[in-house]
Amino acid sequence: MAYHPLTKLRRTALLGSAATLLAGFAAGTGASAQDSQGSEADETLEEVLVTGTRIRRADLTATNPVTVVSGEEFALRGFNSAENLLRDLPQTQPATTSVANNGNAGIASVDLRGLGAQRTLVLVDGKRMVAFDSSGIVDLNSIPVALIERQEIVTGGASAVYGSDAVSGVVNFILKDDFEGMEFSARFGSSEGGDALEYNANLTVGGNFADGRGNAVINIDYTNRNGLFQSERPFSVAALDSFAADPNNPFGLVEDGSNTTTDGVVSGLFNINGNLVQDAQFDANGNISPYQDPFNFNPFNYLQVPNDRWTVTGLLSYDLNDSAELYGRTTFVNSTVDTILAPSGTFGIRFDTNIGDSGFFSPQAQRVLADVTNNATGVGAPDGLIDGQFDVDGDGVVDAGAVRNISVRRRTIEVGTRDSTFDNTTFQAVAGIRGEFAEGWDYDVFGQLAIVNRTQSQRNDINGTRIQQGLLTEVDANGNVVCVDQSDGCVPVNLFGPGNLSAEAADFIRLNLVNTERTSQRILGGTITGDLESAGIKSPFADNAFAVAFGFEYRDEESRTRPDQNLIDGNGTGFGATVPIDFGFDVWELYGELYAPIVENKPFAESLAVKAAFRFSDYSTIGSVETFLFGGEWAPISDIRFRGEFQRAVRAPNIFELAAPVNDSGVTGLSNDPCEGSNPVGNQELTDLCIATGVPAANIGFVNSIVSGQVGGIFGGNMDLQEETADTITIGAVVTPRAIPGLSVTVDYYDIEIEDAIDGFGGSSQQVIDGCYNVFRDPDNQFCQAIIRDPATGSLNAGPGVGIFRGNANTALIGVEGVDIGANYIWEEAFFGGSLDFNYNGAIVTSDTFQPSVLSPVIDCEGRFGNNCENPIPEYRHNLRTTWVSEDNDFSLSVLWRYIGGVEFDNPETPIIFSEIDAENYFDLTGSYLIKDNINLRFGVNNLLDNQPPIVGSDAGPTIDNNANTFPGVYDPIGRFFFTQITLTY
Repeated sequence: MAYHPLTKLRRTALLGSAATLLAGFAAGTGASAQDSQGSEADETLEEVLVTGTRIRRADLTATNPVTVVSGEEFALRGFNSAENLLRDLPQTQPATTSVANNGNAGIASVDLRGLGAQRTLVLVDGKRMVAFDSSGIVDLNSIPVALIERQEIVTGGASAVYGSDAVSGVVNFILKDDFEGMEFSARFGSSEGGDALEYNANLTVGGNFADGRGNAVINIDYTNRNGLFQSERPFSVAALDSFAADPNNPFGLVEDGSNTTTDGVVSGLFNINGNLVQDAQFDANGNISPYQDPFNFNPFNYLQVPNDRWTVTGLLSYDLNDSAELYGRTTFVNSTVDTILAPSGTFGIRFDTNIGDSGFFSPQAQRVLADVTNNATGVGAPDGLIDGQFDVDGDGVVDAGAVRNISVRRRTIEVGTRDSTFDNTTFQAVAGIRGEFAEGWDYDVFGQLAIVNRTQSQRNDINGTRIQQGLLTEVDANGNVVCVDQSDGCVPVNLFGPGNLSAEAADFIRLNLVNTERTSQRILGGTITGDLESAGIKSPFADNAFAVAFGFEYRDEESRTRPDQNLIDGNGTGFGATVPIDFGFDVWELYGELYAPIVENKPFAESLAVKAAFRFSDYSTIGSVETFLFGGEWAPISDIRFRGEFQRAVRAPNIFELAAPVNDSGVTGLSNDPCEGSNPVGNQELTDLCIATGVPAANIGFVNSIVSGQVGGIFGGNMDLQEETADTITIGAVVTPRAIPGLSVTVDYYDIEIEDAIDGFGGSSQQVIDGCYNVFRDPDNQFCQAIIRDPATGSLNAGPGVGIFRGNANTALIGVEGVDIGANYIWEEAFFGGSLDFNYNGAIVTSDTFQPSVLSPVIDCEGRFGNNCENPIPEYRHNLRTTWVSEDNDFSLSVLWRYIGGVEFDNPETPIIFSEIDAENYFDLTGSYLIKDNINLRFGVNNLLDNQPPIVGSDAGPTIDNNANTFPGVYDPIGRFFFTQITLTY
């Protein structure tokens, strides 16, 4: 029979609940036991290690729910990164993905249960992966996709087995080993429109040496993903206002944009006699008029971020003797990622500006600017010219050199788009020795070293210090307008009117920045596993003895960030400040695990066993912590197995959470400020609270609206942080009915409660705002105290020291609860003589709550999306794959149905226009044809029906999640996508 890649998948399932897969193996084992050769078969069963335990067992059962994804699934979906596949699993939520432009550092991460990528532990062959940076998050781009045998995903706490970070679960990538021969694969993909192109080529070569005692494998992988701009899809050409309907717009919403424009906008000024000059803009001649032209930033931004990546992986094993095997793995990854943001701007920062003889303003504009008062400070008069403030000689003309402090919102398009290039390199090496030191006893001792270097080059930001320098001008002896301070080659900076910023001024204020970071990890560990048969420690009612595992691990992590001085000083207005970090920690750990069969092969107790684990960890930062688990399983008959676990998991604070210095020039997402515009007018309670939280009384009704969904953010680490603590309960059943051969079903309930969760204060900036103005309504409350407004205007975006305080704290409580359902069915003799496989993986969310602090109300995000809940969290999702394989295994067809349940906006008091997102159904089709025994051609279509993403506008959630007028991390923004792949095997 000819080899076909799907032959193995027919037996192991493509995508689904691991427990289902494991049960399928168990059912097979049981069937073999009924055969006349059963005893011999039992003796030859190979012991394997299942993620979630360090004890090797032959029956492949687990007391905790595990999802298994075959490596073949990457080929079926045409994916070049582990992130793409994990993102679509019902048990995950989007983290940093290929469709996240703003805030994407060129990485891809996974977020199990939506609890945060920092709470998901990523392993390769059971060994911890190095974090990408000081945040502790792993870049999935460093996983060699071509070598993935399978992924095992434990969606529940596993700290007692693997240590910190395994709060929401573990993703373990099992790589192929003992490879012989050569395999070359090339893949190409394109959207239906011929864009969003992806290329991949990889070569794997392996062979034995030393008379079969050793095996060496090398894999070289190259991936290139082209960028796709938001302007290249109709739904994202222009930013849309989530709160304003437009029946004439094909997407039903008013076109929106930023009020930081190419014309230059001044605000925070009005005539004391009542003639408002609120949000006034300039024309090319320097005349002033009411603001009316928002800036459309969407076309500049990526919808798909480009990536160019090389990965080289080497695997080595060598049998020293029958009881000792040397092994090693090295991985080197270099990736280059480009991101683009709309041109930078001044975003409402206040500058002292020469309104007299600068040449920036027409006489009309001079008169208006001189005639208004800065209502926050009271500077000015009903007529600034008449009272002489700006007309000392009384000639009716603004004096030369007259300076006003004004808030300016000017988009510096002349400088160019804000471009960032991330050059990332990862090196990781693992070496160890393993084997059997006594009958039934195995050991594994290893060392690991990993280094990640990242260089971020930021181009075309603007220097706020130099802008201020270029706005203070005078007329020299030759009649030329020059800078008062002519140092550093200063030239006048005219921000007032489209096209008025000269090329020389653009060069003068342009700011190119560089930030480097180095993260390292060193691990030394060892494990001993075995059974207690020789000691006679077993239940009198069981056939098998107790099994144990115990070991130690030492881990040392360091991170050093070296931003240039302009980043440290926060001189750039468009990227935000970056602070240096130089910190590290180490931890010593001891752990043990017990699996105890109590009853086996008895009536109503085919199997009854208990499991326990304990881990002691001593951190240099937080001291000692303990984690533990208790669990068990009961199979009254071979057709059904019940299982359950209770786990106490912990997560120690990472380097960034602990050691990041205070940064008062950051940026944070915010879509709604109750004090902006006319919101407080006519509402005395809100007016009083706005005044008490920093809005000048005279500026009520005129606070600037939020710019591009972002305001100032004040961030910082906290060396007093302690560990997070999570309690996890899982209860489930595995059904493998003998009456229906080939069927296996699992149902698992889970409940995860995290206390003292580490987060930026308040959970999010929107939750800080809501806590102050909608919940507590007390200016002395901690939420109101975290709001720091510009004392002159009340704005939340006016430069350093202004914005929302989001320093790290152990204040949050997080809870998730739900049910996972998995099912596999293999119909060996289906139509046309082939086999038909069904694999179902579903997730039901019954509760998803977040409480920023014990004083805050609980936010329930089950079935919701928005500024508090962020990405949509549907109550129900599933993946159902149906695969037909021909009798001779030469041809196959596979269809994947991805269902995402409907959701609703999380704030019904201020609903957006499209406050409900309907359920979405995606279908992916893949075909495979074996041209020759060693040549396989695969072709496929993702998003077969070309579903367009739901449109909700640009104000329906945090900017990093809600961009391109949708949620591109959840819904497909690319459209119908074709791919083809050819694989040559020798």
